[in-house]
Amino acid sequence: WRKLLIISSVLTLPLLIIHFSTMHQAHKMMFSRPDWTEWLSFYLATPVQFGVGRRFYVSAYKAFTNGRVMGMDFLVSLGTTAAYSY
Repeated sequence: WRKLLIISSVLTLPLLIIHFSTMHQAHKMMFSRPDWTEWLSFYLATPVQFGVGRRFYVSAYKAFTNGRVMGMDFLVSLGTTAAYSY
């Protein structure tokens, strides 16, 4: 788990810097064209979501298919996928 923590920290730190450095800018139109910061955020967040968080997806899928149980792994994968999709 240390390797996953290091990978997620290295990829998430630039996301925090991008987010906090662009907070003061005016809100963009909802259907405007994405700029480079949004694309960079997407490319940095994707490996964290689906690479580091893969164990939550696998565990939730196995629990649901074996016993139709929606445990904490399911809730974590559902919540992070909703936040990622937004």
